[in-house]
Amino acid sequence: MFLKKKTKKTWGTLNRTLTKIRALVQELKVKKRTDAEKYEACETIARLAPQEVVNLINDPKLKEGIAWLKDVHKDMPDVARWTNSFALIIFSLFDEAGGIKKVKKWHALEGLCDKVTEEELKKIDKNLRQTILLIKHVHDRSPEMRLDIIKKINNQTILSQNQPP
Repeated sequence: MFLKKKTKKTWGTLNRTLTKIRALVQELKVKKRTDAEKYEACETIARLAPQEVVNLINDPKLKEGIAWLKDVHKDMPDVARWTNSFALIIFSLFDEAGGIKKVKKWHALEGLCDKVTEEELKKIDKNLRQTILLIKHVHDRSPEMRLDIIKKINNQTILSQNQPP
């Protein structure tokens, strides 16, 4: 017995719930915070994974499980806030860059800079050479940039906590 008996209905329901909890805690071996966090990390990455990433997964059971996790979390207020914040940050970043036309031109500029060889760089004036090198190495900080973007999304989500999703 987990609790003192209050009413038959309350006790029976609670007892069944606590029995299930105990069994799952033992099965999943949840003894400390890191044990719980490894499962929550899986739920989180499943929710965040874009479909093009999910499509790369060869395990049909895992792919089905990710789809299930996405579906069961879609109406959660925190997920809705985060998704809305994600959209707001997309708009904000593109607006800051001057819009999609400029981002497309940037992409073309990256491609052009990638075509310039080390030998050709030596023949270019110093200012343009430094700019081309800067562009060629812009992806060197990609992991940090992704984290910065996620932090912006999370900060926007925190700001929206007091608003309905």
